[in-house]
Amino acid sequence: MLPTCLMSDLKIYHPGDYTRQLASELSCPELAAGVLEMLKGSEDLKTLREWIHPDFSRQMESLELGRASKEAKTLWESKSSFGNVLVYGDYDTDGISSTVLAMEIFRNKAAQVRYFIPRRDVHGYGLNAGVLEHIAASGCNTLIVVDCGTNDSEMLEKLRTAGINIFVFDHHSVSAPVTIPTIVNPCINMEAGDLQKICATAVLWCWAWKENIVSRKFLQYEVDLVALATIADCMPLHNLNRSLVRYGMNLMRSNPRRGLSALFDCLGINKSQLSEEHLSMRVIPCLNAPGRIATADTGVRALLGTGSNDSVYACVNDLMRINRKRQTLTENIAHEIDDGILTGTITNNVLYNGTWPIGVLSGVASRICTCRSRRKQSSSWNIASP
Repeated sequence: MLPTCLMSDLKIYHPGDYTRQLASELSCPELAAGVLEMLKGSEDLKTLREWIHPDFSRQMESLELGRASKEAKTLWESKSSFGNVLVYGDYDTDGISSTVLAMEIFRNKAAQVRYFIPRRDVHGYGLNAGVLEHIAASGCNTLIVVDCGTNDSEMLEKLRTAGINIFVFDHHSVSAPVTIPTIVNPCINMEAGDLQKICATAVLWCWAWKENIVSRKFLQYEVDLVALATIADCMPLHNLNRSLVRYGMNLMRSNPRRGLSALFDCLGINKSQLSEEHLSMRVIPCLNAPGRIATADTGVRALLGTGSNDSVYACVNDLMRINRKRQTLTENIAHEIDDGILTGTITNNVLYNGTWPIGVLSGVASRICTCRSRRKQSSSWNIASP
């Protein structure tokens, strides 16, 4: 039985004179003004206007990514070419978006740009020592790490000592000494404020914008990747993130990159009416699916959108097929566990099966919790991955 909410439990809000005045002053709907009033109270009008209409130019001018940002710029400017470049990414949407962005930025100063996305079930999260050894032996001149790497200075130092250029663009918290000077991560600076809550794709994009690494006109056509990753990582929509999402959404509605346009088409999404909900509930699950049950390369290829029109659509169809497989796996495992619990054949508090793909278990746990909440069963269960 679903929980109910009585009318007596509700506090009905009615817009007042201040709300209507605020809506007029800020050129926004009364609903938005009412929410802003509840969130921000009686802050001065200038602060409220900046919150609902962020000044992107001013934000970017005042952006401070820390000393590593300048170190990375110096390294960028010191080379006419970075030779054979490898981008080491991650298997979620932020990881593949930042991988694509890094490839599209660094290909302007490289003989060749390749990428590597680890597998959850083989390489684990973050940098893998065995993979790095292979990279060092394969003639790589420059390694760009995105959406991981902050806490891997010891492994990266070996590559840097061997003469490989190192760049890291990350947003994860710091849990180990950071000794590589070109690890750009706002979380290293404890006074970074809102910058500590941006995705890895935004870190890379903001660095390239702030340090004039490539033309800003070029970066304006890359902000779709930032919006996609910001929504996928559920980043809080403070002023900077809200600006980036707004510009990225507008770009996806008016001029989406080839792979996204094909994905919108196959999903039956009218690009001119694209919403954040379309991205979070339909588009992003397709991009995440390959990294959950296999290799995330399909998502990277879709966002790169290279090749013929037929090949782009073939890649998108692969994404959708893999996502359907992910959904089926999740449903089957959840039903297997839930049925076992209901019939009493499963009595352990920790459930384990070596055949369960690690990438779908969070979805399985969510489904089970939802089903058991509806039945008002109070037992506690945990799901263990291989």
